[in-house]
Amino acid sequence: MERLIGNSSSYKEEHHQPHSSAERRDPDPKWLEDIEAEIRQLKLENSLLRSRVEQLEDAINKPSRSERKDTINEALHYIKEKASRKRKNTRPLSVLKKSWALNTTFCPTVVKRLVGHTDGVWDVSCYNDGSRNFIGTASADRTARIWADGKLLHVYQGHAGSVNSVQIHPTVDHAGTPLVCTGSGDCTAHLWVFSEDRQTQPDSSDDEKFHDAQADASSLPAETPNKSVSETKMIFEGHKGPVSSVHWVTKTGEKLVTGSWDGTAALWDTERSGLLYKLSGHEGRVTHVAAHDTKPLLITCATDAYRVWDYRQQPPSEIFQDHRADSITSGLFAEGDKIVVGSDRVVKVWDLRHAHSPFAVVRLNTGANKISMSSRGILAIPLDTRYIQLHALNGDRICRFPRDEGHQKMVTSTAWANEQTVVTSGFDGKVLEWSIQLGGGGNPS
Repeated sequence: MERLIGNSSSYKEEHHQPHSSAERRDPDPKWLEDIEAEIRQLKLENSLLRSRVEQLEDAINKPSRSERKDTINEALHYIKEKASRKRKNTRPLSVLKKSWALNTTFCPTVVKRLVGHTDGVWDVSCYNDGSRNFIGTASADRTARIWADGKLLHVYQGHAGSVNSVQIHPTVDHAGTPLVCTGSGDCTAHLWVFSEDRQTQPDSSDDEKFHDAQADASSLPAETPNKSVSETKMIFEGHKGPVSSVHWVTKTGEKLVTGSWDGTAALWDTERSGLLYKLSGHEGRVTHVAAHDTKPLLITCATDAYRVWDYRQQPPSEIFQDHRADSITSGLFAEGDKIVVGSDRVVKVWDLRHAHSPFAVVRLNTGANKISMSSRGILAIPLDTRYIQLHALNGDRICRFPRDEGHQKMVTSTAWANEQTVVTSGFDGKVLEWSIQLGGGGNPS
C-alpha cells in the first residue's frame, strides 16, 4: 500500500509539475488567420442566403396576373369616375359662358361716368325725388360724394378713415335737404345733409372728361372745399371696429342700423342720437346690414353666418340664422318673405316660411359683392372678375354687362336708379351709370 501511494505521489509530481517559461509557446499565427477567413466566408454566405430569402418572399407575395388586372381596372374606374364628377361640376359654368352670348337684346351700355374719387369706391346708393336721380358714393379716399345728372353736388370730408357705406334717405329734413348717412373705417357713422348751392361742379358725364381713378389728383376737376363740420348733424359712436355698412330702418328716418367688423350690429335712434340696442351673436365680421321696407325685420350678414332679427321686441330677437353658408358679403329682403344673400361663388334666395332649402340658387365662378334688386325683382350682382350679371329672382339668367367698357378692377356695389338704369362702383375708382333695355312687363327670363 505504501508503495502504491508513493508511486501515486511520484506520478503526480511527474505529470503536474509546472512548465518553465521556456517550455510555454504562443499560438500559431497561421491558425488564427484561417479562423478569421472562415468567419468571413460564413458571413458572406449568410448575406447571400438572406438576399435569396427576400427574393423568394417577394415572389410569394407578388400578385398574380389576374390580381394585377383587377388592380388596374379599379384604378381606371376611379380615374373615369373622378373625370365624370369634374365634368358634372364644371358643366354649369360652361353652359353659363355659352348662354351669355345669346342675351344681346338687353344691350347694357354706359351712359354716364362719374369722375372725382381718387381711390377705390366701396359703395353706391340711389334716391329719386321725383324729378332727378341722386347718387351717393363712398370711397377709400375718405370722402362721400353726392351726384345728380352727372354733376358733382357735394363732397363730404367729415370722416377720418375710408368711407365704406352710404345711404340717402328717401325723405328730407326740416330744411328740405335730403339726409345722408355714411359708415367709415374710423369706427363711426355720420348723419349729414348736403346743399346744392355749395358746389358748382362742371358736368363730368362726357366721356372725353373721364379720367381713371389712378390718375394724378391734379388732373381731376377742381373741387370747392367743403365745411364738413357744419354739415354733420349727428355722429354715432360705439363700435370698436370699422363700420362696414349702414341702412335706414324706417321710412321716416328715426331709426338706423349699422354693422361693424367688431362682430356686432347696432340699432340707433336718429332723433336722439342714441344707441337703442346692440345685436350680438356673430363670431365673424359683420359685412352688411339691411332692413325690410314694410316689416320690422333686419338682416345682418357676416363672415360666419347671416341672421334675421325682429326689432319689435326689446331687445330685438333673432328669428332665423344660417351657419351653413360661406362668408356672406351682402343680403337684402325681396318680395314676400324672401331674402337674398350673396357669398363666395353663390347667391341664394331663401323663403323664410320654408327655410329648409333655398328657393333659388345662382352659381358663380367668383365672389359676389353688394347685390341690389329692382322693384321688378331683378338682381344686379357685382363680381370680383369685373363683370356685372343680371338674374331674375327665380335664378334665371338675364344678361351680363360688357367688360371692355366697364370696370378695370373688381365691381364692389350696384344700385338701381330706376327700372332701366343701374349704377355700379368699382375698386378702380370708377362710378358708371348703365342703361339697360329690359323691355316691358314682368320678369325677364
